[in-house]
Amino acid sequence: GLINNWDINVIPLNVSRDLNTLNTIFQAQQNYKPYTQFGSVNLFSNFGHNSYHAGTFRVEKRFDRGLSFNTFYTFSKTITETESETGDNGITFYNRRLEKGRANYDITHRMVGVLAWELPFGRGRKFFSNAGWANHAIGGWELTMTQTLQSGPPFTVGFGGSPNRYLAGESRPNIVTSLADAYTPNWTIGPNRFPFAAQTPYLKQSSFAYPAAFTPGTLGRNTFEGPGLNWTQLSLAKWWTFAEKYRFQLRFDANNFPFKQPQYNAPDATYNLNNQGAFARISGTRGAFSDV
Repeated sequence: GLINNWDINVIPLNVSRDLNTLNTIFQAQQNYKPYTQFGSVNLFSNFGHNSYHAGTFRVEKRFDRGLSFNTFYTFSKTITETESETGDNGITFYNRRLEKGRANYDITHRMVGVLAWELPFGRGRKFFSNAGWANHAIGGWELTMTQTLQSGPPFTVGFGGSPNRYLAGESRPNIVTSLADAYTPNWTIGPNRFPFAAQTPYLKQSSFAYPAAFTPGTLGRNTFEGPGLNWTQLSLAKWWTFAEKYRFQLRFDANNFPFKQPQYNAPDATYNLNNQGAFARISGTRGAFSDV
């Protein structure tokens, strides 16, 4: 029951089924709004329903013999009834359930593992424990690793360039296949990322169609899922102590190790037969630190 707002001064989608009447309304929409003397009338109320359910599985090895790790896997789902936390951007106030779907920030699968390992070389460790000069070179190193694996965020397919008229404005297209069949099987971006039209499309354009005039599309909100994330961070560090007050560290850090694979954003999500080379193509990558 979160607070958000909806424009209540809108024409109901079922105002008429006669095409001539609907065209007349389309040409003078202000005259057919509930409050003809006003534009938008935003009603604030507890429209914002949000639910979150999750289960977490954890594996931990406490520090022993120089090694410790902690790994979490979370399976979850977050459902909201608006595209944003403030609302006021759905198809129609009169049927807000049309907006019910996965939250923009919903992540179905997420695994994070953190490992710390004191490498077994040098003074006080298993190998070369009595080494003199060798301890300064190979002793005392510590390896830390963070591995993040997570499924992609959901996104909504909209449309543009339709030859038809709609009282609610262009919103979401019709889906003419199952959601699973709309994905390109075993998708990869292909050998050419540029121009965008040369990429392998993430979704099949043939799975979508423009809605008929004055009808909402059949596709729901946030029904597709973008590419997932596979992010590895490594650090190798060694400390040298000089007397009791001074220490010096040599450290090597690696992000997105070892293959430097791209972490793709969700694809272009506007179905438009007038711009077919853009739909379902990738135009950027995810911000590593802000995203992870």
